[in-house]
Amino acid sequence: MLLQGPNVQTAHVSKIVFIAGCVIFVFSISFLVFFVYARQKQNDLVFQQENMREQYEKELILSRVEVQEMTYAALSRDLHDNVGQLLSSAKLLLGAIRRSPGQDPEILGSAENILSQAIGEIRSLSKSLDKEWLRQFSFLENLSLETGRLADHTGLQISLDAPDQISLSPDQQIIAFRIVQEGLQNAIRHSRASAICIEVSQGRNQLAVRVRDNGIGFRADPSREGMGLKNMKYRTGLLGGSIHWEHPASGGTCAVIRIPVTSSKPLS
Repeated sequence: MLLQGPNVQTAHVSKIVFIAGCVIFVFSISFLVFFVYARQKQNDLVFQQENMREQYEKELILSRVEVQEMTYAALSRDLHDNVGQLLSSAKLLLGAIRRSPGQDPEILGSAENILSQAIGEIRSLSKSLDKEWLRQFSFLENLSLETGRLADHTGLQISLDAPDQISLSPDQQIIAFRIVQEGLQNAIRHSRASAICIEVSQGRNQLAVRVRDNGIGFRADPSREGMGLKNMKYRTGLLGGSIHWEHPASGGTCAVIRIPVTSSKPLS
């Protein structure tokens, strides 16, 4: 057997060192590439989150302005139609009493009752002018008022089935209200319905809202969607939720909105 000389051993050691160096170099490059990739993904995620936050803030401001404008328009109508008529009726009754003081005292009682109704209406309307109204916005309370106004204005049968409380922040409730409000307007304008039903339910992880009508129905076509449907999808997405439209066998259309909630217990 031939013994390996010092030069051969040195060559083997150099070869091993070279191979080890190549392996370390490859691992280093791989780690560097992975680190850069991970950092880029992290930056992209942060950017997406910031972009989503900015979009949410812009939409929140827009929703607040829209809610205020619609509320002021409703206030104007209610003051003219409800409070104005009540006060006019009370004035007529008081005038009749002044002209004929000996008339039935029930007329005076009727005038007092009408004035009490007018005062109650004014107190109710004044809540919408309170500076804390938007900060403590109630989806359910405002939805109840909205369905009542629309039913009186359109003559449609509009019902609301909802729990006492829901687990969304006031800001989220403002955007959720605009989503449902848009759904109501779509049903009123396009469905030719005679009745609309809104069902609100809250599970452990999500809030579900169904806006169902008994109208002619429609088939959603993304290529032909109007701004109303696009706004509903966009705003639902900002809340991390989903929306789709169902077509019951009985006819009509049902918009199903699902929004995640952070607590299983309703907010007080």
